[in-house]
Amino acid sequence: MFYADAGDRRVGAFSCSVTQNGQTGKAVAFKIKETAYVLPEAFTVRANIGESATLQVTKTGTWQQNWTDDQIRWSKDGQVLVPGRQGLQLTIPNVQTADGGIYEAYMDGQRDTWNHAFARLIVRACPTGMWGLPQCTNTCPACNNGGVCDPETGRCICSPGFHGTNCNSVCDAPHKFGQTCSHICTSKDCNQKLLCAADPFGCSCAPSFRGIMCTERCSTGTFGAGCTQTCNCIGTCDRASGACDAQGCSAGWTGPSCQERAPVDVTLVSSSHILDGNATDLLCRTAQGTIQQFQSWPVRRVGGVGPGNPFDDASSQRLGDYGARFMAAAGVKRVGAFSCQVDSDGRSGSAVSFKVKINAYLLPEVFTRTVSVGESVVLRMTKTSNWQAGWSDNQVKWRKDGELLDNREGLLLTIPSVQTSHEGIYEAYRDGQRSNWSHAFSRLIVRACPTNKWGPDCRNRCPVCYNGGVCHVGTGKCICAPGFRGDSCQSGDCSFFFKF
Repeated sequence: MFYADAGDRRVGAFSCSVTQNGQTGKAVAFKIKETAYVLPEAFTVRANIGESATLQVTKTGTWQQNWTDDQIRWSKDGQVLVPGRQGLQLTIPNVQTADGGIYEAYMDGQRDTWNHAFARLIVRACPTGMWGLPQCTNTCPACNNGGVCDPETGRCICSPGFHGTNCNSVCDAPHKFGQTCSHICTSKDCNQKLLCAADPFGCSCAPSFRGIMCTERCSTGTFGAGCTQTCNCIGTCDRASGACDAQGCSAGWTGPSCQERAPVDVTLVSSSHILDGNATDLLCRTAQGTIQQFQSWPVRRVGGVGPGNPFDDASSQRLGDYGARFMAAAGVKRVGAFSCQVDSDGRSGSAVSFKVKINAYLLPEVFTRTVSVGESVVLRMTKTSNWQAGWSDNQVKWRKDGELLDNREGLLLTIPSVQTSHEGIYEAYRDGQRSNWSHAFSRLIVRACPTNKWGPDCRNRCPVCYNGGVCHVGTGKCICAPGFRGDSCQSGDCSFFFKF
């Protein structure tokens, strides 16, 4: 409790530090005089190492008419900065961790009145999007809704009002905040409250409020703690959570607050996945973006970026704008898994297709099997008429992404309690006959959430996806099987079926 008779001793930066399990967390808050003649635009300014940081103050009604902007001086952690650091704005190019601290802006000769402004500069000790001290070689997760990636642990520190691994979940009441929404404001919506999370997040107003007093409502098109987030809605959004009205997210966005990039819709269609003596075609279908096609297995051969020929040798030639033709003379170069990746405005999508020999002695039951984490899966191969008398099932070996699987033989491969590390291209071939590429292969896709769950914490329940549709773990939307469309893949899509 800060009592009124404490006077100027109530003014300044106040911190709280907690150590648990060998790790220390720290939060800093501020108290400033109502009669201050300058106020900071923000009590906390964050910057990644190497970026440029700007601290700025604004004049209040107590600013005197005979004062000039160039009379404002700046100090850091109590030390006056070198001459030339004056005025209402302080810019620090190429910030380093040593630049972090408490900054003051005050009228020359009047610092002792404590009627001035101060703010804190927090410098993340890693470049943008990276974590893992001291080398910073790890890529940060997506910290949505204003969350900040901890440079030491790689975890998201969520802004007030949000929680979860990627800060996608909204606290269930407007007066709750904290990383688990366990802290409660005395007011129903935390109005006039400066909420400070652990470093490197710092302080901000509660969701739907902004301004130095945290009393101004977010303007149209903004939301979140301090109103720093931009709505991505066709219509309007909730000022606290960012949730869109019934019109939904703008194109290219998804998630509870429409802050996640939606994957690009892409389909890879093969005129024939069984290779005979004729040329075969592979067409990548998408509505937008830059296309790159390549052979992803058993060797990687990458083509040019953009429409046209995906390979640099004579195994293919240009077919239309987004396709490739695989000539018969290319032989075994036509066998394998082929991918199409589309990048559009920061989003991406990909699809994989296969081509196998017509004289293969084994074929997969299905070329692609999709399962959820924790499920059991069976990959099954079937013999063709090219299977020779005298061969036995136990001569069949298995590989994953080219690596031999020990003690795995026969026509069936069972994987109990599947994990994401099991995802990949699987081969089944007769021992000693892999090099002729007349065997079978298929792809295992593992959803990173348990059955019927989606989201960064896998807490959300998937909708029902009909006709073979699959629930996307990132968006919760149904990815429809070819020939179907709709929110639940309930409608037929005749436009899918076409001729090359």
